[in-house]
Amino acid sequence: MARHVWFFLAFVAVAADMAAAAAAPSLTRVLLSAPTAAAPGGKCLDGTAAGYYIDGNNSDLFAIYLEGGGACYSKETCESRAKTSLGSSKGWPATHGGSGVYSGDASANPDFYNATRVYVPYCTGDVHGGQRKGPSPGTWNLWFDGHLNFLRIISDLKAKHGLGKATQVLLTGSSAGGIGTLGNADTLKDLLPNARVWAAPQAGWFYPGDCADEPTKPWSPPSYWQNWSNGKVGGPNLTLTAELWQSYIDPKCTAKEQPPQSCGSAHVYYKYIETPLLILEQMYDRNQLVSQLGMPDDGSNPKVLEFVRYYGEAMRNSTRQVYASSKPHDGIFLASCFDHGGIGVGSHITIDSVSVTALLGDWFFQRNKINHRVAETCEDTLPCNPTCDSIGPDQGGCLKTLESLCGKWSSKHQCLSCAQQHAGRLRDAGCTVQMVEKDCSQ
Repeated sequence: MARHVWFFLAFVAVAADMAAAAAAPSLTRVLLSAPTAAAPGGKCLDGTAAGYYIDGNNSDLFAIYLEGGGACYSKETCESRAKTSLGSSKGWPATHGGSGVYSGDASANPDFYNATRVYVPYCTGDVHGGQRKGPSPGTWNLWFDGHLNFLRIISDLKAKHGLGKATQVLLTGSSAGGIGTLGNADTLKDLLPNARVWAAPQAGWFYPGDCADEPTKPWSPPSYWQNWSNGKVGGPNLTLTAELWQSYIDPKCTAKEQPPQSCGSAHVYYKYIETPLLILEQMYDRNQLVSQLGMPDDGSNPKVLEFVRYYGEAMRNSTRQVYASSKPHDGIFLASCFDHGGIGVGSHITIDSVSVTALLGDWFFQRNKINHRVAETCEDTLPCNPTCDSIGPDQGGCLKTLESLCGKWSSKHQCLSCAQQHAGRLRDAGCTVQMVEKDCSQ
């Protein structure tokens, strides 16, 4: 159930991002050619062509953004996903509005508006990591080639848009795109030996480690709520998706870590990434807590708040390695928020008056006017940053939030229309499609 919820929440978040981008200068769609033996990849889940959107002609500076939007793990979730824009390019428009770091608006994106901006839609369900070269019965005749697509896109950008001549390249992305940023950063660095390649993953720290209930397994992700609340241990299986997707995992990590599948976790993989990184993360990642670990979004339950504390401690323990890193250019912005994503260019979240927009530009262009390892100033074991959209689990459930946003409705249709307008707020309250439909029927 948790993974189904993640898909819905991520899809709503992607839809909101696309709506916000509509008014900005557009990027133009480029679809990849058919794969060959020498150049495999280039497909979405359903076998349609993968691709990218691009705008700008700055051959010196590129900003590449990997879209997020959940993942799929089963025949049901992957086949369902293949019928959407997160699994097929059939409905991709010819242009895409720019927002965040790929916006061409100087006021909204002061440091990268004049870069060649590349937006990579996410249509493989494998967090940009799959290496399957074709469909098979074992993949329900679907394609999982996110990493191969990344290689094809970089090759296309070099051949047609001058990426090979660039001297400064930023790779970033949020959620699944943040995971993909971590997983593909060193690949990009190796493909562009003459460029300074730096990466800024947003909401991509899946998963924290050093959990209080797994002292002998520091690599282990946090336990599922169902296990933890019953005095047991055990969290996400790091091998399940790697086998389905045949994910790319850096051999530098797998050669040294035991078990090797632990390299699928940011907690373990981080120290092997050579590319300078700026980690942009929420201390209490709502997606991980609610959608992945199965925690009830019920702030009135003391046990839930205890689980939030448990997770937050693991995230602080895990990211301490970034604050203490010997890599001189690595930075971090870890906000004490109960949220997922929303922590890129244009975010209103600040720590000690430092914004992500200002930090990213200062870090990437090495102005060094800001401390690039920004420590949270509010001290609490629960979310406490006053600039967050959400600083804790919902106190009154989905219905209460729906009523506060939409008042009294005269029909289910009216209620659902209102809910669509407030999808982001309902997401933060832990609502799913099924919950909203049920509440709107009352």
